Amino acid sequence: MEDIKRYCKNFDILDLKFIENCCLEYLDGKWNRKDVRQTFAEYMNISKDEVLNKTKEDMIGVVPVIALDLRNRILKNNLNLKPIRYFEKIDGMSGKLRVLGIEEPIHQMLNYVCVGAMKPMLKAKIGEFQCSSIPKRGQSYGKKHLDKWKHSIRYFAKGDITKCFPSIPLDKLKALLRRDIKNTKIINLAESLLDMFKQGLSIGSYLSQYLCNYYLSYAYHFACEKLYKIRKTKKQGEKRVRLINHVLFYMDDFLLTGTSKKDLRKAMKMLISYIADFLGLVVKNDWKINKFSDEEPIDMMGFVFRPNKTTIRAKIFIKTRRQFLRAWKEFKTNSCISVKRARMVISAFGWYKHTDSCQVREKLKIDKIVAIAKKTISNYDKGVDTNEVLQYAENEECLLLQFA
Repeated sequence: MEDIKRYCKNFDILDLKFIENCCLEYLDGKWNRKDVRQTFAEYMNISKDEVLNKTKEDMIGVVPVIALDLRNRILKNNLNLKPIRYFEKIDGMSGKLRVLGIEEPIHQMLNYVCVGAMKPMLKAKIGEFQCSSIPKRGQSYGKKHLDKWKHSIRYFAKGDITKCFPSIPLDKLKALLRRDIKNTKIINLAESLLDMFKQGLSIGSYLSQYLCNYYLSYAYHFACEKLYKIRKTKKQGEKRVRLINHVLFYMDDFLLTGTSKKDLRKAMKMLISYIADFLGLVVKNDWKINKFSDEEPIDMMGFVFRPNKTTIRAKIFIKTRRQFLRAWKEFKTNSCISVKRARMVISAFGWYKHTDSCQVREKLKIDKIVAIAKKTISNYDKGVDTNEVLQYAENEECLLLQFA
């Protein structure tokens, strides 16, 4: 019988300090959200209007009470949560129609508790180049490594799992969790939370993004360890030869690279069969083997990788470019930009910062706009009236910004 290592055996999920820390992790940056304040009003036994006058410090004092309630729910294995509300939304970047799930704050806190308790197992199972939803392992992490690999890439193939989140069979996911985790309370909490989902995993859930990466980690490790052929030689006898050079997963998208077109095709077929047979998921049949070149670049994680440069995907470039043009027009008209617009351009700046976009940055005055945006957000966080006129002066070294 195969000796399987199991995790979280001695983890105490009922530790109040641990649950408090999970609640605080969830609440970071969310203290002023309407649904969060309403939840605190219930625990503080005050009206929804009264809770608006409470400070962050007042609310932090209630976190131990919430943690105790969550502990009791886990202990009794009765979470007593409201049903998840679902709605359809068109993804702003891809244009795809997605069904998102909205969970109440208490539900989301329990997600953080569950993920926090499973962290040792998740850390061990999720692969090094699974680059999505993992802290410090996002798009920029994946891009950095693809930039290193691209000089040795000859052929590549991309696969995309059809409707990955809602297609994941929960019975199979639960079986894998029971296989890898030796802690009844953690398993009971995870299964109770999974039973709340309408179908498969819910897009938008903190728990779902980790469990999706965990579930697909089996495909990742299969690609890393099992994609080989046997070659017979006179001197060494049978010898294993890897079919691929690199593998990278970005949630439900995956990339295989290699030097042989024949070997890469065989590897893709083996991986697709494994994903179908073991995980019960379907890979779209539009994949093909491409020779890496300027004419056939790798489009992955929102970036377009070519042998000598990396640029932004066209759809993303058009949308982010529009934000910078509007921000500059707003600044020239009103001598300031709104907080909402400032946050948009700061968020969009990462695409230009991590790609070969020097000429575009100069043409669109992106660095100047971001400097204005950062100052706007800084003053907003300090409580300064952002409607006051923002004056600026430009010298040879930097953009100087101050309120009049």
